[in-house]
Amino acid sequence: MRFGAIIIGDEIMSGKRQDKHMATVISTLRERGLELSWCQYLADEPALITATIKRTLAAPDVVFSFGGIGATPDDHTRQCAADAAGVAAGALTGALLAQAGLLRGIYLVDMAAVLLLAGLIWRWPLPRAPRPTPRPPEQAAEPVWGWLRPLLPLLLLSVVATAIPVLMQVALPLDLVRGGLERDAQPEAISALLIGLQLGLLLLLQWPVGQALARRPVAQGLGIGLVCFSLGTGLLALSALSEAGLGVVLLALFPLALGEAAFLPIATEAVIELTPAGHGGLAMALFSQCFALSALVAPLVTGVLLDSQRHGVALWLLTSLSCAACLLLLPAISRRAHRA
Repeated sequence: MRFGAIIIGDEIMSGKRQDKHMATVISTLRERGLELSWCQYLADEPALITATIKRTLAAPDVVFSFGGIGATPDDHTRQCAADAAGVAAGALTGALLAQAGLLRGIYLVDMAAVLLLAGLIWRWPLPRAPRPTPRPPEQAAEPVWGWLRPLLPLLLLSVVATAIPVLMQVALPLDLVRGGLERDAQPEAISALLIGLQLGLLLLLQWPVGQALARRPVAQGLGIGLVCFSLGTGLLALSALSEAGLGVVLLALFPLALGEAAFLPIATEAVIELTPAGHGGLAMALFSQCFALSALVAPLVTGVLLDSQRHGVALWLLTSLSCAACLLLLPAISRRAHRA
């Protein structure tokens, strides 16, 4: 079985950014006694990406795809992969079933897709990788703690920052419905409208923010995100202290949306930059667990504080201070990024 790689991105094709993906995949395969057979570089052209992915899906090779999954409008890999794999047809089928009122049919489509995937894996199982060849002493792998320790500050602030979207979905509606110390309780429709407005702002800000931060050091993007999170949650805390608190909430939506647009894509890029070749898979797995951890802890903390205080001042103030404290971790991340 052959292994291939597709590397996508205008920045790489124009020489503005040096590619690190091929070295990583070569190292990862070599650790398992395998080798890369081919590699293809593509610009951010949807038609070209879709055609290439369709061709690789029809071939027996195992292919890894890198790049084109950021937050800017010129990143098309997700949509192109979905088109090439026929996911759009599944989404259309689900929409038609929902329109017809056959909601259970959507679950049947999902179950059929899972059964089909299981059948394909059973019929054509993946080959077992050969035993990896021993490394020479001078090429011994770096201990996990050696490269993980510099990554810990980024993982820690990622846990705090990824809690913000969770709080916006869980804590803010409940806080608005209950009301603040001086802010009147709001109907559920207002809460839903504000959440939709915040998501709309995020959609509008993703492209310009992504363009502005694409050529800047990752520590700057992380810092902008944390400052915006701290400012936005601080404004939410202040909104409970005023009769015009709803207007303060509206004002807080902008820095919160700006923080999400700045932080989340840059954090992914920072993980790649800070991780040495051969450890990217484990590093990204740990980064993904930051989302899971914040999704587990943030609602619990929200429930405890809102039930005990009957308002969101303590919750939002604690979140604001936590984001501000995470700024102290940025110098360590910046030094590590410069060395990488």
